Amino acid sequence: MNDFNDIQALWQQQSTAPDKNVEQIIKMAQQQKSQSIRKHVSGIIVLSVTLLILVLIWTITPFANPVSYGLSIMISSLMLRILLEGYSYNRIKRIDIAEVSEVYQQKIKAFFSFRKYLVSLVTAITLLAYIGGFILMVPTFKQTLPNWFYWYIIVFLIIGIPLSAYLLFRQARKEIKDLERVIEKL
Repeated sequence: MNDFNDIQALWQQQSTAPDKNVEQIIKMAQQQKSQSIRKHVSGIIVLSVTLLILVLIWTITPFANPVSYGLSIMISSLMLRILLEGYSYNRIKRIDIAEVSEVYQQKIKAFFSFRKYLVSLVTAITLLAYIGGFILMVPTFKQTLPNWFYWYIIVFLIIGIPLSAYLLFRQARKEIKDLERVIEKL
């Protein structure tokens, strides 16, 4: 009976304050979630503004020509990316940090796996479609634009698109590494 009293005394002596480690983990998860939400919102805004500009140009362009086809491809690729980013945003927003640890870890791992897929595969596909749509418009640019502006566009294609693609894929690679780092911590 003495053992029971000792155990009961030890139980009552223990601190009722939650372990700081748990609080730190919850705070880190909240920061990660809010950072991810901010990235989603800023990405959706940038893509939406670009889409809006393309749609405005598309509405003033005559139909059934390479420019309208190229703009349609560019608009479609951006719309696909915006829809997937919106889906990803809703998915991270629905993850409850207060859930049981195992359930939270499963959901966050599934989310990060989806983001990895989105960043690696979908980014490449949408970028190629966007570039393809732009290239479809180049012959019309040669016929309708002043020679100096046409060459400006060609130089942009040769220098700007590879540079933009490099920066985009570098950012994607960084996000994938961050996602893998977070998944490893879980």
